[in-house]
Amino acid sequence: MLLALLKRTCPLLNNVSARRSLYLALVKSQLSYATQVWSPDKIALKTQIERVHRRAIWWILKHCVGVMSYRDRLLLLKHLPLTFDRRLKDLDFFSEWFH
Repeated sequence: MLLALLKRTCPLLNNVSARRSLYLALVKSQLSYATQVWSPDKIALKTQIERVHRRAIWWILKHCVGVMSYRDRLLLLKHLPLTFDRRLKDLDFFSEWFH
């Protein structure tokens, strides 16, 4: 819902850096909040969350979407797919327990 709000309220915002900052602050923070606790184990939920991330990446880089693959767009923005991001946070969380 927050991504849709950003799309509606910022249609003329063409600065990739500003779009990325808005996404990280408003959308991704909500998608990855406390994932160590509620980490989705159902494939359908993981797919829905990753779909939001894909749409956000497309929105951030909408001027070159047709030319680049999803992987290339992630590399350009220095992002990980949310499933990898969640795994890294899980590993970090568990490593904190053992220190």
